[in-house]
This record gives sequence, structure tokens and C-alpha cells, in this order.
Amino acid sequence: MRLEALVQESIRTALDRLGLAPPAEIPVDRPPRPELGDFTSRVAFLLAKEAGSPPQEVAQRLAQALRGSPAFREVHAVQGFLNFFLRPESLHGVLRAILAEGMAYGKSTEGQGRLLQVEFVSSNPTGPLTIGHGRQAALGDVL
Repeated sequence: MRLEALVQESIRTALDRLGLAPPAEIPVDRPPRPELGDFTSRVAFLLAKEAGSPPQEVAQRLAQALRGSPAFREVHAVQGFLNFFLRPESLHGVLRAILAEGMAYGKSTEGQGRLLQVEFVSSNPTGPLTIGHGRQAALGDVL
């Protein structure tokens, strides 16, 4: 299971326990700084209106419901965001999946059979190459 999916499923379970309907998509992202946790979610902002409470209060209720989960060492509610700190055991499950699936791990059939147009990066004699050109070249090569 992807770690993001683990966090999303944990949030969905906590929302059920709190009697709140989960949004269609539960946002889970990487925080901007490592000291803020392994993952962060702004789901409380999406639920605040339905819950009739400010996002910080919703986040605190969710954090309380998520504490004690075997997946997380800590869950903090900070300014309406939920910050998740994973237990090492959660990572072990992903490592086992990587070892079991080998080279097939992470492969996807998404977009298979569809055409994709990739434009090549070329230098422009009237302007310098930018970091964006380098990024697009790498992205095009991967696709």
C-alpha cells in the first residue's frame, strides 16, 4: 500500500468515527519542511463548513481520533493542518512490497495505448536556456 493511501484511509476511518462525511478526495501532501512530519493534510479546511467549526478545531478532533493508530508515531493539528509522523513499522510494509514486487513495483498502465506529444528542448538564439528547459527535457525523456 502506498503511504499516502495509508494516511488517507486512516483519515477516512477517523472521519467515520467522528460522524463526518469524508470529501471525495482526501488531500495528502509532503510538508514543506521535514520537521513538520512525513505527511500533511488540509482536510480540516474542506470539512470546516460541514462540521460548523473552524478548521483548527476540526483538525484537533481528527488528530485526537488518529492518536493511537498503529501507523503513526504522532499526529499534530497545527493551524488547521494535520501533520503525520509515521512509525518505522509503516515504512517496513512498503519496503517489503518493494522487495516482493522487484522491478514491477510502481509500474503503471496509466495512459497505456494513448498518444503523447513531447516537445523537445532547443536553445533559442534570442534568449538563454532556463532551469525550466532542463526540467522539461528530463520530464519529456521520462515520458
